[in-house]
Amino acid sequence: MEGNITIDEYYNALEAYNCSGEKHYATDGSDYYVSFEHRAMFKLLQILKDRNISYQELFRSCDVNDDKDVNIRELEAVLTGFSAEFYQKDCQAIHNFFDIDKNNTCTEQEFMGQLAKAERQLALHNDRKAGRTGNAATLRGTMGLNDRDEGMNAYIPRFNEASPRSQTDMLTDYLVQEFS
Repeated sequence: MEGNITIDEYYNALEAYNCSGEKHYATDGSDYYVSFEHRAMFKLLQILKDRNISYQELFRSCDVNDDKDVNIRELEAVLTGFSAEFYQKDCQAIHNFFDIDKNNTCTEQEFMGQLAKAERQLALHNDRKAGRTGNAATLRGTMGLNDRDEGMNAYIPRFNEASPRSQTDMLTDYLVQEFS
């Protein structure tokens, strides 16, 4: 809030409101990028753990009108009450993660399923940071593959750095070699 926007803040805002047109690389120079949505979910999971709040308690707290759905306003009211660290963009990113069918509400089933998914992903992320696993999956990605490389870098070195035409040639060579 000092009047300047860092590149991280800019990318975070784009991601939170689904406005980014491309995948971003980690600005800290690491080879592992964690999206803003994922970081917001990890923050939420940590707060729930620290305060010993169950997923069911969180859902009931958010569902203030008891309609068995949570909308962004209900979620934002609870999250900002949890911590001053939850800004509007954090709430939007978390709601985007929960709202699987993109109807602007989140059912209890979606809510519980996504929290369980985020918990599994946080464990993988923590393993990755501790060096206990080669590649942690992303929350929306495929197990074992980094979100940035679409999975092909695991099989074809420097695939993501190549031009589209070179990628086609590289992929063709790889497939011929694998299935010959």
